[in-house]
Amino acid sequence: MNNELSVSLVKKNTIDAGTHVGFSAFQKMIYMFFCVVLLVTCNSVYWVSVNTRNSQVITLILFLLLIVISLNSIVSTIHKRINLAPFVYFIFLWLIMVIPFVLMNVASGFFHVRQGLLFIFFPLLAALFINSLLQEGNLLDFVSLMVKAIVAIACLSLVMWVIALIGNRWTGSTMIDWGQIRYTPSLLGIQFQTQSVNLANMTLLRNTSFFAEAPMYSFVLTIGLLLKLFVVDKRVKVDSQNIIFVITILSTFSSTGIIVGTIAYAASYVVDKGNKALLFFVLAVPVVAFFVYWILRTKSQNDTYDSVSTRLEDLQVGFNAWRSKPLFGDGLDNSDALISRMSYSRTMLGGNSGFSSGLFNILAGGGIYQFAFSFLIPLIRVIWSKNNQNILFFLFFMVLMVFTMSDSSFLFFFIVTLAYFLPVAYTG
Repeated sequence: MNNELSVSLVKKNTIDAGTHVGFSAFQKMIYMFFCVVLLVTCNSVYWVSVNTRNSQVITLILFLLLIVISLNSIVSTIHKRINLAPFVYFIFLWLIMVIPFVLMNVASGFFHVRQGLLFIFFPLLAALFINSLLQEGNLLDFVSLMVKAIVAIACLSLVMWVIALIGNRWTGSTMIDWGQIRYTPSLLGIQFQTQSVNLANMTLLRNTSFFAEAPMYSFVLTIGLLLKLFVVDKRVKVDSQNIIFVITILSTFSSTGIIVGTIAYAASYVVDKGNKALLFFVLAVPVVAFFVYWILRTKSQNDTYDSVSTRLEDLQVGFNAWRSKPLFGDGLDNSDALISRMSYSRTMLGGNSGFSSGLFNILAGGGIYQFAFSFLIPLIRVIWSKNNQNILFFLFFMVLMVFTMSDSSFLFFFIVTLAYFLPVAYTG
């Protein structure tokens, strides 16, 4: 029943439900490539390489793809007379908040070209594309493609991770700037050993795929799982994609990913099955809590990087930084406001001065003002839609952002932009 209702409401927003024919093979190829590049921008090893030209090339490729996609959306808008009302509404909400924020940071000297791409050009182009997908009834098809892209990366990483565990033979190395400048071994340039974990006196490699850290890879995987559970399927399924997500998240040994992923799956089950599933939820939470507690007690890494104490300190540091300037923050990319509040051992040469909370980074740098257009407004919109799946998706996304430093990634801005449109997709 829920599936039928979701499909009918999506088609309600199209010009003609009969025009929903999906994507051509060429469109699928372009969209899949766009999704992969979008994921690569989320603090992958390639993105945080000390060679800054890498991130510049990746950004260029991303925007070339997005421009091509947007031009196609403009053509569709003209030829098919697509309804632009949701797009115009987004532009109004976004720009009325962002432009004053941008001007304040420009005046303070904390605004650069990359911020212009992140806060203005990328969201506008992405919104044009998402609105076109929405009006043509293809929005869920695209989200499904994004999920498939993440699943493909997960499958590849699992194979490469097992090979690395068995052979422990690396074919190269890359220097990255993440927390501190360091070399990370690589296997064929697509699997990297950025972290290890000690469990029961055994040192194991954490599956980080091509990302700078295991929590970042877990973030991407959990985003894929959330999209699958709350946007694509709308009903609980135990299929191959969900199994791959679970296994791969476990292979990262990321406490955040394990907690959020398990509780999200339990929550989707409760929403799908109703009150009868409450017993399952009540039983599942203590089991997850015990499992995570065991991980936290037994997990010790070979340095302080990404340790539990560091993450807890970051929450306190971020809160204190935000409290000093709660309305507009200390300025975008003003890392001094955070570093000055960290423990001395982390600010010494070779220490881990990297920050780990995206949500508190937003509060510290942009205050409640940036928090409002990044989280509060889309949250109010999804709550107003009264769609439980939309609400759960965005709430879990916000929880992920508390423990993941990805607020300056294009993936983050794409998810936020998508959240602005989800209520339109399911309310008609």
